Amino acid sequence: MDDPTGRTQVAFDGLLNGVRCKGLADGLTSSLLFDLKTTRDATIKAFRSSFFKFGYGFQLRYYLDLLNQNGMDIPLDQCYIIAAPKGVEPVDVTVYRIPVEWLEKAKDDIDVALERYKRYRQHAFNVGFDEGADWVWLNQDQMEVQFNG
Repeated sequence: MDDPTGRTQVAFDGLLNGVRCKGLADGLTSSLLFDLKTTRDATIKAFRSSFFKFGYGFQLRYYLDLLNQNGMDIPLDQCYIIAAPKGVEPVDVTVYRIPVEWLEKAKDDIDVALERYKRYRQHAFNVGFDEGADWVWLNQDQMEVQFNG
């Protein structure tokens, strides 16, 4: 991958389903998105388990939707995770291209989480909360909403 447009630690924001959101991607180019993960075991079996357990697809799809909303044109089949085992020298990474079907499912999960957030904001808003700080961090494990601030 010799792409001069490559960048790391890319911050971005936008609206998803009418909710202001922001993200920080580990890396992207003009045509692909990648995320870095450290792991105890980078084998395909262990990676698949971690992918679903820790919501990696949710995070990638969330970033992808925000990036594409900001004028990027990254297709679903160009999302990767680079897995590196912890404490292994020399570092031996494995690159996984994420199946489109997994990212399509993650879109449904994001929509549910954002709708829950909107209902919370409408019906159970904490009066003591600073109304000007309504950026959202989504907890990938439980699909609930956490506030930044």
